[in-house]
Amino acid sequence: MTAVGAVRNLLPDCVPLNMEKYIQLGKEYGLKGAQLRAFVADLQQNIKLEKAKQEKEDNEGEKERRREQEEKEEESLRSEEEEEEREEKEERCRRQDEEIEARRGKSRKGLGRGGAKRQRKILRDNIQGITKPAIRR
Repeated sequence: MTAVGAVRNLLPDCVPLNMEKYIQLGKEYGLKGAQLRAFVADLQQNIKLEKAKQEKEDNEGEKERRREQEEKEEESLRSEEEEEEREEKEERCRRQDEEIEARRGKSRKGLGRGGAKRQRKILRDNIQGITKPAIRR
């Protein structure tokens, strides 16, 4: 294992240290010149990659939370729309019932079902003194 690999394994993954500490750590392992610069550049790159990875995970979690929230909003909108449709349907049915009730009292025939029969029956009850054959006609 190289000195760079050994130092990389000793560093904590989540704690970003400033570059002076990296340089001091490289010097403790005997790195000089180009090796030290490569070591520090490698550590900087690793930190950037870790930050990018962490941000990506955070963004994915945030996207998932947003998606869940949007689904909840859509569901609530759907339930509101369904409730409005149900209320409109009930209102239409109520209006139709009111119209039917209003028409019933206006004419003798009501809705046109059997009015003549009812009138004949009323005549039978009201007429007195007429013989049966006359009523049957």
